[in-house]
Amino acid sequence: MIEVVGGNRNRTTQELFVLRGGEGVVAKCFIALDDAINGLQNHELEAALRNLFALGCCLHAEGKFYAGRKAFQSAMRAVSFHETHFTEYKELISLLPGNECEFLNKIRASTELNTLIGG
Repeated sequence: MIEVVGGNRNRTTQELFVLRGGEGVVAKCFIALDDAINGLQNHELEAALRNLFALGCCLHAEGKFYAGRKAFQSAMRAVSFHETHFTEYKELISLLPGNECEFLNKIRASTELNTLIGG
């Protein structure tokens, strides 16, 4: 398990996941993100952003942390998620390490991307 740095220096991402409400928090974040992406009303753009988010999860899982985080955050920023749902945005960023596969499954990306990290 990856150790978190910062204010929760001695906690793993899984411990933080549980402390923050676990599945409930992640579900709430993904409902808000899903609504933001669906609000584009352009299916091709929605699919592209879901795939970019998923690609970020895959890259992060492979240890390419900077590139993965960049793709992950870019997808959310494209729908202004960082402005409209700042708390959820920060939660998803902080919970990404160790939860890449779960996030990949929740974003509903293309099947081809879901298989990259065992999704």
